[in-house]
Amino acid sequence: MTKKITSWRDLAAIFPGINNIAHLEETEGLQFRPYQFLAVVAFLFHGRGVIRSATASGKTLISAAITGVLDRVTLGVIHGNALLNQTRDELSRFLGTEIGLIQQKTMELRKFTLASVDTLRSQFSHRNKELLNYLQTVEFLYFDEAHHSSATSWQDVARLCPAPFRLGLSGTPFKGS
Repeated sequence: MTKKITSWRDLAAIFPGINNIAHLEETEGLQFRPYQFLAVVAFLFHGRGVIRSATASGKTLISAAITGVLDRVTLGVIHGNALLNQTRDELSRFLGTEIGLIQQKTMELRKFTLASVDTLRSQFSHRNKELLNYLQTVEFLYFDEAHHSSATSWQDVARLCPAPFRLGLSGTPFKGS
């Protein structure tokens, strides 16, 4: 009989990359909501999809959990530059590791990296070979505010990145760009 997965600790037994989140829940009293857990598990069964979750509902935690579980080269694409550092700090805390950042003048490429779609688009127009080579290594690509994905710039990023695992996060997934 297959054991039911009902907690982060159960998930960590299967995917060791999630151990840090299970530890945070136990030691720091973070309150993970049941729907966050279910979203992570549902994504793991499909490997692709859009998770609809309202503003302030913990989409960053959901993406951190999936990133930790997959433990693969990950690129998170954020809608605007203003949220990059905030998201980077939260992911670093949740995952217990440094998070890379792609900005206009610097590229800190790590196993887990964040960039804004505008920065990526700008780098493409400059034919940045380091970035284009990096995109070929990404195995998990996720877009925050994925309802903007109908925009050409978002589609360019997705097209240049052959990641088999893809996730969109949005509070309004059926809204146009």
